Amino acid sequence: ATVGSDDQRAALAGGAVLLRLLGLHSGSHAGSEAAEEEEEALEKQAAQLLLQIRFNSFPSDSFPTPGRRSGRPKELLVLCVPLAALNHSCQPCAQVSFRPASPPVPGEVFADLTSLHSIAAGEEVVISYLREQLCSGTAADRRDLLRKAFLFTCSCSRCLGGQREGAVPEVLQQ
Repeated sequence: ATVGSDDQRAALAGGAVLLRLLGLHSGSHAGSEAAEEEEEALEKQAAQLLLQIRFNSFPSDSFPTPGRRSGRPKELLVLCVPLAALNHSCQPCAQVSFRPASPPVPGEVFADLTSLHSIAAGEEVVISYLREQLCSGTAADRRDLLRKAFLFTCSCSRCLGGQREGAVPEVLQQ
């Protein structure tokens, strides 16, 4: 899948900001041509890194963030490399959840991968990239969401007609 132009522009802008924050980029292109090319290459590398983080992170808004005055949950992006390798299915056999460290440590969370049913030897462990409430849509709706958010077209058995439209998989109703 290719990254859309809006995603690419946002990532390039974010890459430039990230480099400035890290003190690796001046933000001006008034130097030599070689310096400009080097800054442009750094921006592209930072943009690629931001896109990798975006597409491999998990949103987690299920617990209060330590140190927040309001006590309201704050959505965090959690990057866990082993979990990022899991593929998607609208009929998952596992789910990812997050919990704060105990005692609470700002920015530290633990990830749990829980099976939703018995997993046969050799069966691929798959999770749903969609939040539970989005799993009840039609195959076309789910595929559209996944295409826009993750740049792929789902071809799981549920999307290809293996389960009636609009039904939430039983394992996700727990």
